[in-house]
Amino acid sequence: GKGFQHLEAKAKATLESDNTNGAAEREGSSKNINDEEMTEIVKHFIQRPKSRLRGWVLEGYPETLGEAKGMKAHSIVPYQVFQLGGEKKQLLGRILDDKDKKLSSSEKKKEGGEEQANEISRLNKYFKHNMDVQIHFQCTYDNLHCLNSKLTPWRMSRKVIDSVHDSMNRRRAFHASWRAGRPARLYGMAVTQEQLQTRLNKAYGWYCPVSWIEEQALRKRVYDYRFMALFKGGVFCLADEAKLAMFEKNPEKYAQKEGKGLPSDLPIRLDYIHAHVLKAKDCVLRGKDPVDTKKIQDTNVKNVVPADGRESLVVKYKGRHYRFKDEQNLEEFMIFPRKYENVALPSLEDMLKDLLGSLGKTMAEPLIDAMTHLGKKRPIYPSAKAPESAALFVALHLKAFNAKKGDEELKICKNGLNEFIKACSVATKLSKAYNQKDEEEATFLAKLYDFYALAAPKT
Repeated sequence: GKGFQHLEAKAKATLESDNTNGAAEREGSSKNINDEEMTEIVKHFIQRPKSRLRGWVLEGYPETLGEAKGMKAHSIVPYQVFQLGGEKKQLLGRILDDKDKKLSSSEKKKEGGEEQANEISRLNKYFKHNMDVQIHFQCTYDNLHCLNSKLTPWRMSRKVIDSVHDSMNRRRAFHASWRAGRPARLYGMAVTQEQLQTRLNKAYGWYCPVSWIEEQALRKRVYDYRFMALFKGGVFCLADEAKLAMFEKNPEKYAQKEGKGLPSDLPIRLDYIHAHVLKAKDCVLRGKDPVDTKKIQDTNVKNVVPADGRESLVVKYKGRHYRFKDEQNLEEFMIFPRKYENVALPSLEDMLKDLLGSLGKTMAEPLIDAMTHLGKKRPIYPSAKAPESAALFVALHLKAFNAKKGDEELKICKNGLNEFIKACSVATKLSKAYNQKDEEEATFLAKLYDFYALAAPKT
């Protein structure tokens, strides 16, 4: 028949494979097949003329990480990998339902318990190795597609067919662009990370050339196959679909050779361990967020303190360290470091001028009123010096006559002011009493002197 050559599971593969290289003799029992032997069988199947001509489909393989790595070692590259996702209970129910539909009532009774035990064993093995195999294909080729097990068989097969058609169209477009000397998109080409590293353009690396030339922006894309293109033997990483389209339109403008392109000093994000060693005083702006500081300065907002940067969000740029309050600001700095590297906090003198200016506009009258009453009362609070007593009186007076407060709150504040004034009067009363005692003592001594003077005999 026409279409892809189909290889199902291990046991069936060994029976259907040719006797070339002694494959059928080696596979007397699929349980005794090791990873290397199974990979040889699959490789033999794929190299058959029909498979090479029509393409091939592997079902139930690879089951383990060892088999997946064996495929890579033997250069067996699947263009697409489909993985059925779902819970174990749900998948088991679906498999058993499909089995029941194919069996007669007598066969169901005979094979029911044994069949369920076998399927549970298969599913346990699947879930044991599935995550490792899944990560391997996602990280190695970026060609993994997950299917929802809740879909009907028809919808699931439709999704697979559509995905395969898209993959074939992308491959045709890639080869057409490559033969014509134009940028060829790598998405869907099952390119390994090792191949990318060897072909990566050395002037830009993982950075987008269009963003740098047009905006002086350092936009980085690491192993994102969606926006990668092969041009003149080099791989270029673009920031997004729009930048990729610009690169395809005029690739010669952006395809710089070695020695040109990015600056030598690039921002580097520190890992958790190195970031936590640094103190706020070791960072620029004493640990304040430079992006937040720049935004405050650009909006000309007064008396707003920039946010403190987090210990875990640190970037090293040109030998200096910067902290950031969140991931968004850190990413902004990584893209436009030159924009924020020279941001500085305002001087103490400027901050005081701004503070006094704002105070002059909003608090002139209340301050004058408070200072007038201070001059009249001249309060001295017990255990406090005159400057401290004056500051306390002004603060309480401002609170007691604040027009923005409610009636109840004003009443409480005025009571607090009256209690303060009453406490200050204690010192005055004590001083008067002490002075009065001195006067009484002096009068008594004078009279006593006069008495003795009168009583003294004349000589």
